[in-house]
Amino acid sequence: TIRSPIWRTGGVTFAAKPQDHSQKVNKKMYRGAMKSILSELVRQERLIVVDNFSVEAPKTKELVAKLKELELTDALIVTSEVDENLFLAARNLYKVDARDVAGIDPVSLIAFDKVVMTAEAVKQVEEMLA
Repeated sequence: TIRSPIWRTGGVTFAAKPQDHSQKVNKKMYRGAMKSILSELVRQERLIVVDNFSVEAPKTKELVAKLKELELTDALIVTSEVDENLFLAARNLYKVDARDVAGIDPVSLIAFDKVVMTAEAVKQVEEMLA
């Protein structure tokens, strides 16, 4: 037949199939990983806690100015609740990401040089990991 793998323009014998390689992580392991990563960030002085972190308008220029005040170039900004202006301002910056507490994960905490968290976000993370 014309679909024979031996023939020109024939089929592929063992074609690749899309697979999901994700693994389930237990809740205790996830919490333990988050706790150890956060404590390591504190130990290495890579965690910065601020009272409030927001921008008035969704302007990247305003966020860049705020990051220059803190002398940051590579940062993950974690807020307690979704701040639309902050997310819109951060999406065009290289090595800068803004998330709420529900959006943080171990990989993102490790990926950035510095993690900026609001005081309210720290309280929420403590409650989440308690």
